[in-house]
Amino acid sequence: MITASFSKRNGKFNKFCISGHSGYAPEGSDIVCASVSSMTIMTINNITESFGLPAEVKVEEESVTIACTLLTEDEVGVKLVQGLYNELCIL
Repeated sequence: MITASFSKRNGKFNKFCISGHSGYAPEGSDIVCASVSSMTIMTINNITESFGLPAEVKVEEESVTIACTLLTEDEVGVKLVQGLYNELCIL
């Protein structure tokens, strides 16, 4: 099962952690895991690379966990995390 947790500071999203495996299909051909991974990586890359916002990113491959903490309350970063949250709620 994929677990997604989101945190807020001052009423704004500032942290998320995605972990697990969907179990929809065998590892390597699971389109649900691929979708969640793609959305998560794109969000982190937009935060850190496209907008250059300071963030702490941790990736643990053994447990398939990706965590991101915004180190600023920049509205762009907050909205990017909000967007990821919104997309994951649709799945």
